[in-house]
Amino acid sequence: MVSSEERLVWTVRELAEAWKSHPQTIRTLIKDGRLKAFRIRDSEWRIPATEVERYMYDQPLPATTTPTATPTAPREVVELHSAEAAERLWEHRMLHGQDNN
Repeated sequence: MVSSEERLVWTVRELAEAWKSHPQTIRTLIKDGRLKAFRIRDSEWRIPATEVERYMYDQPLPATTTPTATPTAPREVVELHSAEAAERLWEHRMLHGQDNN
């Protein structure tokens, strides 16, 4: 496929393929005046490459998605070698208000 920089005009089908849309979507943009084009042979549309670039430039950027989960603070990783050490650490944190659940 020829890049936008190398071509002067697009057909409806070529532009639809490049934009991964249906040709009717391109025709609707033309009909609504959002994409300027000219006709050849009564029914065939040609869209200037400069118009394609203008249209793409004028489109808003996609909205960024907001994470659904609230990030949590990193947790401390402690390597414990026995159940007794884990119990002592837990007791220490409970006594000193350092509950990291």
